[in-house]
Formats: sequence, C-alpha cells, structure tokens
Amino acid sequence: ILAAAAAMFAACSNDNDPAQGETQNERTPLKIGAAYSASGTMRSSTIGLQDNAAVDMTGNTAGIGFYILESGKTTTQTGAADYEQFNIASTSLTVNTPSTNYTKVAFSNTLYYPNDKTQGIDIYAYSPYSASAPNNTKDISSDLLTLTTSATQTYDANYYANDFLWGCVGSGTTSAAQTRAGSGSSASITAANYKTATTSSATGFVSGTGEVIVPMVHLGSKIIVKVVTDGSLNVSNLVGATVKFYADYMTGDLKISEGSVTLGSKTAHTAITLGKLGYSDNSTVIAASEGDANGTKGVVGDGTNITGYTCAGVILPQMIDATSTSLIEIILSNGTTYAYSPSASHTFAEAKKYTYTITVKASGLTLTTTVADWTDGTSSLSDGGVGNATLTL
Repeated sequence: ILAAAAAMFAACSNDNDPAQGETQNERTPLKIGAAYSASGTMRSSTIGLQDNAAVDMTGNTAGIGFYILESGKTTTQTGAADYEQFNIASTSLTVNTPSTNYTKVAFSNTLYYPNDKTQGIDIYAYSPYSASAPNNTKDISSDLLTLTTSATQTYDANYYANDFLWGCVGSGTTSAAQTRAGSGSSASITAANYKTATTSSATGFVSGTGEVIVPMVHLGSKIIVKVVTDGSLNVSNLVGATVKFYADYMTGDLKISEGSVTLGSKTAHTAITLGKLGYSDNSTVIAASEGDANGTKGVVGDGTNITGYTCAGVILPQMIDATSTSLIEIILSNGTTYAYSPSASHTFAEAKKYTYTITVKASGLTLTTTVADWTDGTSSLSDGGVGNATLTL
C-alpha cells in the first residue's frame, strides 16, 4: 500500500511540475513581452532613441500600463476578476537575451491565465504609465486617457515621457485596435496555446519561453532638429544654444480600446524646449565620441569632425500654422535668436519623424526638411524640401 501511494504521489508531482508551465494548483502563469510594431511588421527593440523601437527606454523610464480582459470583452466579467487586470503597472522591463526582438515585462505579482485552458484573453497596453488612467469603471470601451505634451524635453526622461505608445494583442481585440497594432495583434492568447509555444512556434508567443508579445506603436510625431554651420560661423558658436519647437496642441485623449487619439483644445502657440546644443543633460559639455545623431542631444558628425549638433522631441499629431510665427527657434548663448517660419501650414502625422537640418550662417539660416516612418532609417524629401528662414536679432 505504501509503495502504491508513493508511486501515485510521484505521478501527481510530475503532472504538476512547474517546469512544464503549471503551478501546483494547475494555474498557468501569464508572461508578457512587448515589442515595437510598424506597418504590420514586428520590429526589433533597441536601447536608443526609438527610431526602430521605444519599448525598452520609454517603458523603463516611465512604465507600461496593461489591461487584461476576457477575449472579446471590453468590460469586466462576473467571476473573472481572478485573471482580469485594469491598469496594472509594469515594475521593470528587461531586454531579452540573446535575442533582442522583444522586452520582458515584470509585475509586482504573478499573473495567470484563466482556469479554462481554452479561454482566451485580450491585452491592451500603453506607455508611459499613469496612475490616473481609467481603472475604476471596469469598462474600456469608451475610457479615455489624457496625454499631455511637456514643454520641456531637454532631458532624456522628459523625452521618453512624451513618447506615447499603445498596443494590443488577442483574437477578441477590436478590429480598429488590430489595424493599428499591426502584425501579431490578432493572436489567440490561451493557456493551451502557451503550452504549444513552449515546445514549438506559436503565433503571438515567443517560441520556447512563452511570453505573449504585445505589439506597440508610436502615437506621436518625432521632431529632429540638426543645427550645422556653413563655415562663416565656428561650430563652437552653437555650444549652449537653446532649440525650441512650437506646437498648437499640447493635449489629447487616448481611447484605450482602439489606440486612437483625439486632440484637445488648441492652445496658444507653445514653445517646446528640445535641448541645449552640445550639452549633456542640460549642463555638461559632451565630447564628440558621445554624440548620437539620432539622439535628443549630441554631436552631428563622424565623432571626430564636428559639424554641428542635434536634438529631438515628440509632439501629438497635428497641423501647425506657423506662417506668421516661429516653428523653430535657435537662441545662441549670447542672446541672438534665429527663427524659422514655414511658408505654409504643416501637418505632422502619427508615427512619422520629421528632420529639420538648419544651417546657421552669419547672415541668416537655410533649411531642409525630410520626413520618414519613425521606424525606417531612410528618409525621402517632403514638403518641397526647402523652407523659408528668417533671421531675427
């Protein structure tokens, strides 16, 4: 009898082996990863300034918020609170190694799939995390999260706090949400599929480890301002210059269940400080070797021959009418102000990056512009390429 009992105990222990993805009470832990998605294609996450991905830096700087619901539902279900979560915050994010195509998300408590192994769940995510995001109504079908653009984006943390991200995954997510999130967002997320993912490739999961991948997209427009000289001014004259970009809309409402953003009220033409040229974190002069041409601050050049400086920021998608006022201002440390006013209103689209290369001369400015997908390193000439610049002393 004792031998039989021992054999039965061993068999039960093997069936419930946590290494197989089960806990002792037969629950399957839910593991989540996040990656950038663009044009329906999963993109790599990189620790940089988000030309190809943003999850690592934005998430680690300001956190990611998650909503987990029964598949096909936007409201909490009776008796489903066991696995449903409303606005749960990530506690940390780790770039997966050796592969870096997604970021592992950690939470303060272990999350689980539903008891029914075939019951699907839907996941909606956004970043930066906000404690004031909808979490009391238990219904995200009409819930809105207010996004506010900061007037100061000089520090990296300011920049990332303005790079609004959103994503979703799950076969029951809305069609509008799946269209925005792109490839992988319609995957069926169940405990049964998780088990398949740990032994073979499964859509929506990382093979072998079983994280559910949430595709994330940029909601804003990235502005890059590169400032160079033509030789009539020494590049050292630009050190300490402040770069400002002007926007007309500083707030918007994000619909969690769709990922759409509705602009708030139009404000007075508002200056957004993108950075101080040649300075690291607004105070210390940086070396050429520390430069990053795609960064919020840094040196433009090959690391040896400094040709100028660059800075960047993020705004909500909008049309800006700056024909009679400044769109960009460069204020030198001696107080001299160079101002650029376009000849026509300019529309800034979601998930696009706009690069302004401004040549500062002793007599004034010249300017070229390019526009490209935020996730694409190539640029194409847009809006005529050349803007009208004026010099204001």
